[in-house]
Amino acid sequence: MSKLQDKFLAVETEMNQVLIERGHAIRGVILATLSSTNILLLGPAGIAKSLLINEWNRRITGSRYFGWLLTKFSTPEEIFGPISLLGLEHEKYYRVTKGKLPEANTAFLDEIFKANSSILNAMLTVLNERVFYNDGEAKPLDLVTIAGASNEIPDFIFCCN
Repeated sequence: MSKLQDKFLAVETEMNQVLIERGHAIRGVILATLSSTNILLLGPAGIAKSLLINEWNRRITGSRYFGWLLTKFSTPEEIFGPISLLGLEHEKYYRVTKGKLPEANTAFLDEIFKANSSILNAMLTVLNERVFYNDGEAKPLDLVTIAGASNEIPDFIFCCN
């Protein structure tokens, strides 16, 4: 086994001791990270979804982590950063992304399905292509994985026309 595999297995073992009966979710988060994909943790309140992600990110050396609890009142500024007022003075429309999702390499979006359509639509290219458009320019992101969590499945998932 490689040293990297040994490290991941050690972290998995450690987390399984902290988060009892969450082995499948822990393994899923590890696999999502290793494969640079996203993961959705779905389940009732109180089953340690947020704790699991926070414990995992706490153990990643060099992680630039972004975490946010989404609501129907969340704004794109909370996730992607505010519009630059200085940029507007120079007829540029871009976001200041420091400390926000576009600068992260790991992220957690809690209650992801409660976000409004403006955030969900903006998240499509971030989640699928790892690209963020700022002032019309496509900026490749360093995102390795985004974990989403929800207590409920939204109605729109079951809708079909």
